[in-house]
Amino acid sequence: MQLWEKLVQLPDHLLAMVDPIEINLACAEGLPGAEGISRPELCGIVDNWAERVARETARHRICFERDPGNYENSFAYFRMLLLITVLQRDIGVRYNPALIDCTDWPDHDSRVYFVHGVLEGSGACCANLPPVFAAVGRRLGYPLRLITTKGHMFIRWDDPGGERFNIECTSRGLAIHPDEYYLSWPRKVSPEEKTLCCHLKSKSPREELAEWMAGRGECFRHNGKMREAAEAFLWAHELEPENRCARCSFSRAMLTWRDNLAAICPQPFSALRITFPPRRFRQVPKEAEQDLYYLRAKEDLLHDKELEWRFWSPMRQGTKPEDLPKQIAVGFRPT
Repeated sequence: MQLWEKLVQLPDHLLAMVDPIEINLACAEGLPGAEGISRPELCGIVDNWAERVARETARHRICFERDPGNYENSFAYFRMLLLITVLQRDIGVRYNPALIDCTDWPDHDSRVYFVHGVLEGSGACCANLPPVFAAVGRRLGYPLRLITTKGHMFIRWDDPGGERFNIECTSRGLAIHPDEYYLSWPRKVSPEEKTLCCHLKSKSPREELAEWMAGRGECFRHNGKMREAAEAFLWAHELEPENRCARCSFSRAMLTWRDNLAAICPQPFSALRITFPPRRFRQVPKEAEQDLYYLRAKEDLLHDKELEWRFWSPMRQGTKPEDLPKQIAVGFRPT
């Protein structure tokens, strides 16, 4: 069992105790561009970066104490300024301009979705910079949360009993914009989209996991692996059921998967009688889960070598085997 399969089952209080870098990298497991990554090693890099930020913040704290007006009279602002400065200027964590058009880093490469693209030094973009900045800050006790808008992600200093301001991770230096800014940049967001896709909302650890499972689905989709994409999108919907974006992505992946199977399916194809396992997804429609199992069963049958030799290949050549079953029973083991 892969780590992400364990994480999606954790209750909220346990999930909140897991390092977000560990969670993000777990969702990249098995994707192109993530071969051979070491989660402990990459988490160690973030630990070291946080230590550097802590040292520089302590060393320059006297600047804030002497003249807090230079820092918006906000110690939170000062700390984020030091975090951004150390990561960008001293360590070199910056947006990769080659990713603006994704010409050098196409969407089938996991490094444009997950933090190893930043930590390995080449693939920093708006999808993976915010989790890194947030993880460094959280190691220092900063109340940083991930936020999405249409086609973009940023972070927010979100202290329930104190300050609240947004931090743009792709800009040079500390850039702070109000929520309204992200309703029109980088793309215009309608009021309906804002509600249905949960934009501008501070994400919980479970909602962050949902975001990264959706990224896993997108990477699989761009690699033509619709089976894996559909499952990842369904988990994203399960983890954040109020977010309709994941449900729409699941529907699109299922449609493409169904069309791909139809293109190689001989006719007339045997009816399937499926014994479904106990439900894995509790927050999504039962029909969606059963549709996933139906296409899994159909794909497995179409790729079975013995069945291909006995039935599918002759049928594609216009011959209907006399022993072609009218119905095939399929059972799934509980997972």
